[in-house]
Amino acid sequence: MKIVGTRLYATIDLDRARVGRTRMIGNQPNNPNWNETFEIYCAHQVSNIVFTVKDNNPIGATLIGRAYVPAELVLKGPIVERWFEILDEEDHRPVPRGSYSYDHY
Repeated sequence: MKIVGTRLYATIDLDRARVGRTRMIGNQPNNPNWNETFEIYCAHQVSNIVFTVKDNNPIGATLIGRAYVPAELVLKGPIVERWFEILDEEDHRPVPRGSYSYDHY
C-alpha cells in the first residue's frame, strides 16, 4: 500500500479505553517514527495495548491498521524493544511495509 501526502498519527488504547495519541507527522508513509514517550496508568486488567495508525483527512480519518502488544510483555520487565506488525483491519494480515517499533522503559 503506497500512501502519498499522509498525515499519520497513532492512538493508544488499553483494550477499548483510549489513553494516548501521538502528534501528526507528514510524508513518512512507509516507516512513521513518532519518537514520543507516554506514561500510562491502568487500574484495571487489560489483555492488549492497541496502537491504531490512522491517516488524517479533511473529513475524518482513514484507518491504516492496528498493532496489538500483549500487556503481559510490559508487566514482565522494564524494557520491551521489538517490532510489532500493523495488521489490516479487514483480514488481519500485515500491512505491507507497516511495522511499529515500540520501546517500553
